[in-house]
Amino acid sequence: MYRSLGLAIVVVSSMATGAVAADLPSRKYAPVAPVVVAPAFTWTGFYVGLNAGYGFGDSQIDKVALRNDAGPGYAAWSSDDRTFTQWNNKRNGSFVGGGQIGYNYQIDAMVIGLEVDINYADLSSERSGTNRGAVAGDSQTIVARSSVNWFGTVRPRIGALVNDRLLIFATGGLAFGGVEASGRYTERWAGRADWNIGGKRSSTRTGWTLGAGLEYAITDNVTLKGEYAYVDLGSKTYQFRENIRDKANIYYTSARDSASFHVIRAGVNYRF
Repeated sequence: MYRSLGLAIVVVSSMATGAVAADLPSRKYAPVAPVVVAPAFTWTGFYVGLNAGYGFGDSQIDKVALRNDAGPGYAAWSSDDRTFTQWNNKRNGSFVGGGQIGYNYQIDAMVIGLEVDINYADLSSERSGTNRGAVAGDSQTIVARSSVNWFGTVRPRIGALVNDRLLIFATGGLAFGGVEASGRYTERWAGRADWNIGGKRSSTRTGWTLGAGLEYAITDNVTLKGEYAYVDLGSKTYQFRENIRDKANIYYTSARDSASFHVIRAGVNYRF
């Protein structure tokens, strides 16, 4: 009897506990929001941009001459035999500006890439010599001028990251540009018509460039840069012949120029 009574008490207690538990409110937990991690900034990708700055010449003109390739019975001579007593040299800097396109590839804290640019310029150098005659107004003058009207470069770049958004880089490679050269010799003598010999030539020349700079990513897509570059388009000798002088002689002016210059510029790039 006692055994049956104990069993009944256990059963009733279990039922009562279940009923109370069923009446209690269930505990619900708010779901945990996933943690979103922004992707790390990378320099890898294509970009296009604009640049502007200032260029100043390191160019020089030398071997400015007036020559006569003598025909039969004539003596040959050049300006080396006619000493110009006054020589002047001028160099003019100018605004430079244009556009660039390139690609970067980031490897850890190093960035390598390739950039191509094309730019306007108006950099010139000039050398002139003068002789004054014994009579007022008499003179001999020779002038040679060379100007770089545009230039472009194709340059590998290699850089190191100061932090994830600041890049310091070195660059160098092929340079090319349009150079216009002119030369003119003028004689003025009392009682005689002026004598002018000269002309103008234009050419596209190639050379090399070397530089360095900084670039900073102000957003994930826009970067600002500042850089210095030295550009050397090489040397060339020009000759400017007179069309008609006399049948036995050919007269011409000649000059050799060295087209090289410095560029300091800033730029903005848009990254894709």
